Amino acid sequence: MNDIRLALVELKRKDWTRFRDVRAMVGPEHIVSSEYVPDAVIGLLGSQSADEAEKFYWQLENHVVVQGQTFEAAEHLVPVLVAALKAEMEQFVRSALLELLFQIVAYGPSQYEIELGNADLTARCRSSAREGVWTFYQLYLNGSAGDSEAAFEILKIIETDTERLEAFRLAKTEQN
Repeated sequence: MNDIRLALVELKRKDWTRFRDVRAMVGPEHIVSSEYVPDAVIGLLGSQSADEAEKFYWQLENHVVVQGQTFEAAEHLVPVLVAALKAEMEQFVRSALLELLFQIVAYGPSQYEIELGNADLTARCRSSAREGVWTFYQLYLNGSAGDSEAAFEILKIIETDTERLEAFRLAKTEQN
C-alpha cells in the first residue's frame, strides 16, 4: 500500500462509532455510528481497480453524504480525505477522493442535521477542507485533466481569497 500514513493517523484519531450518518434518520433507534468508515476509507485507498474503488466510494458517498445532503460523519471524514491526497495513489483512487470531497463541500447539511442544531455543518466541512488548500492548488496546476478540474471545482467552493484563486486560474491558463 502506498504511503497513506497521514490519512491513517487522522482516521484513527476519531471514534467513528460516535458520528451520525444517513442511517440516523431511518434507524429503528436512530443509529449513531459510522464505524464502517475506517474500513471503507482503507479499502478505497488500497483499491487495485476502478471497480474496487467505486465499491468503496459508494460505501462512503451513500452514507456520510447522500444526494447532496451531509451528515455529521462527513465533517470528520474531510481531514482524512485531504490527508490522503498527499499520498501517491492510482488515478482512479484520487478521482474518487476528489469527487467525495466535492460532494461533501458543495452542498448543505441534511434537514435532520439542521434540526439537531448542525446548520453550520457545511461551513465546518469547508473550513476543514480549506486546511488543504495548497494540495488542491497543486492538483489544479499539475494534476491530470480530470483531477485538475475537480480540484478547481473544490477550490471555487472553499477558497476565501478570490484574488489568489484568480491568479492561479490565470497561471493555469498560461501554462496550457
